[in-house]
Amino acid sequence: KSGCDDLAEVKEAVLQESLDVLLKKVARTRKDIEGDGKFADWKVALAATLKGRTTATNGWLKDNLAMGSVHEIGRQVAAWRRNPVRKWVRKLR
Repeated sequence: KSGCDDLAEVKEAVLQESLDVLLKKVARTRKDIEGDGKFADWKVALAATLKGRTTATNGWLKDNLAMGSVHEIGRQVAAWRRNPVRKWVRKLR
């Protein structure tokens, strides 16, 4: 196994842990990820927070938050950053 494989595993573990922490802060579960819409406000808030604090890519967010296309994720995150929903900002501090 190469060092790159180890690094990728560590990166993935960090991203999953970050997602779990944020889910707890917004009182959601991984089951809610599948049950709610692709661009539910809380998902967009999590995506923007993860992009700001981690190395999460739009592709990773698409796969792990059950969101739409990577282009639309980028658009939604940019819109959220311009006009964040206060309720989620407070919860995600």
